[in-house]
Amino acid sequence: MGLRSTWYIILSTWTCLGALAQGKTEQFDIQVQLLDHRSTRVECTIAVAPDSGVTMLPIQAIKYENASISSVTVNDQGAELIDYNNFWKVEHYDFSGRSAKIAYEVQWEGEEAVIPVMYVPWKAADTEEGKMKARILLTEGLFIGNHFPDVILDLSSDGSYSFDLPVVTSLIKFDLRESDDFYISGTTVVDLVIIGLLIILGVLGWQRRKMLI
Repeated sequence: MGLRSTWYIILSTWTCLGALAQGKTEQFDIQVQLLDHRSTRVECTIAVAPDSGVTMLPIQAIKYENASISSVTVNDQGAELIDYNNFWKVEHYDFSGRSAKIAYEVQWEGEEAVIPVMYVPWKAADTEEGKMKARILLTEGLFIGNHFPDVILDLSSDGSYSFDLPVVTSLIKFDLRESDDFYISGTTVVDLVIIGLLIILGVLGWQRRKMLI
């Protein structure tokens, strides 16, 4: 994982790990189905442990530039999407049970797919299992290049990509490529530059020390 990516994940997950004392998130599964070069359908299955008496399930997504959300459903029921400052929010009432299925569509501008993740802003449950499991389905002939989170993607025989995270990220984004040729991600380039600068500074410091001696 890149040096900068660690900080990106911390920042993007800060809200996801919010301290609303209404329950806990036990598991988060998300599937991203590419519709075309500018839109995708997203399905999230969230296992939760609500506190006693909680009947309203809060759902939200952070707004990101050049990306919009539409056609939201919760447990196969249409849901109103509320525009609230820097968030998209849904208040799902009469909630009962231990899981929720959220589906929605995302549209974006530009060459990079930008996909806000809708999540329940409750604390993560204490468990050794992976908190987030993601699967990305592309149309035939397309591949993923640079991506965030900057983790290793597993490529299945059916052409889908998958990854696990110990926390829930609020954003998934990636470049679409027409070839799976070797590439170096942008974060990797930055990491190499940083490492190179550190090596140069170390050599200069050693030479200066040697001159003083």
